[in-house]
Amino acid sequence: MNPQIPVGRVIDLGQVYRINDVDIHESYTVNSIFGEGRTVVFGGPAPFSKLDTQQAVSYEQASNTILALGVDQIIGLYVQDAFVMKEFQQRVRDLAGTDNVKFYGDGDGFFIRNYGLDFDFTYQGLSVRSWRWAAVVFNGRVEYSAWDDFQLIEKTAVEQVLEFLKNET
Repeated sequence: MNPQIPVGRVIDLGQVYRINDVDIHESYTVNSIFGEGRTVVFGGPAPFSKLDTQQAVSYEQASNTILALGVDQIIGLYVQDAFVMKEFQQRVRDLAGTDNVKFYGDGDGFFIRNYGLDFDFTYQGLSVRSWRWAAVVFNGRVEYSAWDDFQLIEKTAVEQVLEFLKNET
């Protein structure tokens, strides 16, 4: 199975959620998030797990460098509700010391299912989760895409995304 979102694919379907800075639960269409500008987005199977925390903190720590390379926003997207994602965002910010990555919840898993990033952990008691993945999206179209097994951070590491971005500028 290859869950990678193909380069060139348009990312425009779905609804995701987050708790904004004044604690209001908001919903966003995927098109409104990825439709304009350049976005670095990443995700994994389980926020607060050791590897997902490590991956998210590394993106947050590198966020100023990423943004300096012409990226408009950095997003973490997980199959969780917006309330869990708000707490995860705070944990990542506390560990990284910066405040640039926005975290969204794909509570029903519609986004990951639509783009082939879903992995069924039902028989382990964890329901549907996501592969570990990262992408760069420009004006709604995927420019770069990578995925890893949920137990690894290699192709989805921030260093790989930075290498791609540096070669684009």
